[in-house]
Amino acid sequence: MIAMVTDDIKGGRLVRDVFNSYGLQVLTAGSVIDMSALTLLLKHHIEYVHVEFDTAPSLNSEDMLNK
Repeated sequence: MIAMVTDDIKGGRLVRDVFNSYGLQVLTAGSVIDMSALTLLLKHHIEYVHVEFDTAPSLNSEDMLNK
């Protein structure tokens, strides 16, 4: 989905590479959006990104030990 950078997209994963207005790559597809990524996007005046959220439950090491 296309989302505004100012929306709550932390934890989302970029679907596409992100480029600034000069054509320089700012972030690569597959990057997980955290606070530093949001700061970088805002610094480069990027307003929209293609982002997806992982809806499948993830297994952490604690879950693996309990099984």
